[in-house]
Amino acid sequence: MNDAEYELIKPAIKKATEVDLDFYKPKQMIRRLDSYLNRVAGGSIKGFIDLIQGNKEAAEALKDFLTINVTEFFRDPNAWKDLQTKVLPELLESGRPLKVWSAGCS
Repeated sequence: MNDAEYELIKPAIKKATEVDLDFYKPKQMIRRLDSYLNRVAGGSIKGFIDLIQGNKEAAEALKDFLTINVTEFFRDPNAWKDLQTKVLPELLESGRPLKVWSAGCS
C-alpha cells in the first residue's frame, strides 16, 4: 500500500470502525494494514473497503486488530483494595526500602 492508497482507505476505516487513523504513525499503520489487507481481501483496496463497509463482523474484526485491549486492573476497585490492604502493608512491614516502577502507557 502506498501513501495515496492509505489516504484513500483512512476515511473508510474511520466510517466503518470509528477509529481515526490520523492519530497513528502512517508508515507503521501502512505496514500493519498491508498484511491485514492481504489476509482478508487478497490485497485489494476496493475489496477491503467493500468488505468493512458491508459487513459488521469484518469491521469489528478490523477494529480489534487496530486497537489494543485495555487492562482492567486499574479500573477494578477490588484490585486497588487488595493492593492497599494486603500487598503494600506486607511490603512495608518487611523493613526493606520500597521501590515503585510505573511502566509508560499509551
